[in-house]
Amino acid sequence: MLFPTFTFLLGFLPLTVTVYYLLAGKSRRASRLWLVAASFVFYSWFNWSYSLILAGSLAMNWCFAQMLYCKQSKITLAAGIICNVLLLGYFKYYDFFVENINVIFGTSYLLKHILLPLGISFFTFQQISFLQLVYSRSLKRYSFSSYALLSAFSPS
Repeated sequence: MLFPTFTFLLGFLPLTVTVYYLLAGKSRRASRLWLVAASFVFYSWFNWSYSLILAGSLAMNWCFAQMLYCKQSKITLAAGIICNVLLLGYFKYYDFFVENINVIFGTSYLLKHILLPLGISFFTFQQISFLQLVYSRSLKRYSFSSYALLSAFSPS
């Protein structure tokens, strides 16, 4: 779903805001979880599998952050950054590299024609920044729902 569409402006946004304010008066946690769920719907509007990419990325980075909270390790930070860059690189550059390998070496590997998931650069760099802030001890511990909202919230 894109921001400048009628689906977003007349459907998704009003529904998301209305439910958020209804829940916010009752439970901050519920309203936060609603925004995370709405962000998953936003990211996966064109292809439901994009929500699996976002969920996997959130889980992976949450695990790296928990390891960094326990022990400040450059190796853990580097591993987290490398995993994020590899994920982003796969979706953005797989076909580019395979096409060049085919030209240079005369091979005929198939291109996957991967459609770039909406917002993957945004949430990947958001999570790399989060890991770096955790490593530098600039952030206190957050709940998973707060972390997921920070990383996945679509209007961010």
